[in-house]
Amino acid sequence: FETEELSAGGLLVATLLEGVAAGEFPATDDAKSDCRFCDYGEVCGVRSGNWGQISCRFADWTARNLKDLPELGSLRRVRNWEDE
Repeated sequence: FETEELSAGGLLVATLLEGVAAGEFPATDDAKSDCRFCDYGEVCGVRSGNWGQISCRFADWTARNLKDLPELGSLRRVRNWEDE
């Protein structure tokens, strides 16, 4: 990575921490990518199906509501980071 590519790292971490400071701890909105490596899958009810399908009701809920709920704002900004 070049220095310029890493320069926004502090701002990205600060954006992640905004939600934490507000007491917001949303589930991921991408079960396929994130839930397969999570240590808490049993708690969330992550399901692995045939052909590598991963599903999680909490991740599905976050994905459905990501655009609309203000309490998902920091996650939304992080997910759209490259677009900013």
